[in-house]
Amino acid sequence: MSNIRKSLIVPVAVVTMAGGVIFASNQVSAKGILDSHATLIQKLTEKFNLNEDEVQAVFSEVRDERRVQMQAQLEIKLDEAIANGELTTQQKELILGKHEEMKANREDEEADWSELSPEERQLKSQEQRQIMQTWAEENDVDFKYFDQKQADHHGMKIMKAHER
Repeated sequence: MSNIRKSLIVPVAVVTMAGGVIFASNQVSAKGILDSHATLIQKLTEKFNLNEDEVQAVFSEVRDERRVQMQAQLEIKLDEAIANGELTTQQKELILGKHEEMKANREDEEADWSELSPEERQLKSQEQRQIMQTWAEENDVDFKYFDQKQADHHGMKIMKAHER
């Protein structure tokens, strides 16, 4: 194996693992994630003498892969609920549509959240949770399909079942 390849394996592995840890964490504030993300990229580029744009690209790739995995987990969860008679196909489509809407809003509001204090973020999060609970009730959909803690637990069950 060439020296260049060997020298890239460790940094890429470190970036991939670190990116997964950062993006999987739902306990860290939006600003904290952004700050940690930038700091980690900076440290990796300095430590391993890497191109910052390339490291950023790896982080973006890991984030995108994580989003695809989360979408797949949600669809599996919804298909299981349909098979168990807990949801209809129409409810599944409503849920998927609402998740897409939430994703778009999250991306649009990312900068706004980073400017909020931890207390303000907590209040905003509680407000959004209440809005989602109301939407779920109005659409006769169980809120568990939007509850992050339950989603994380279910995701872990799926990952263990498929030995990912």
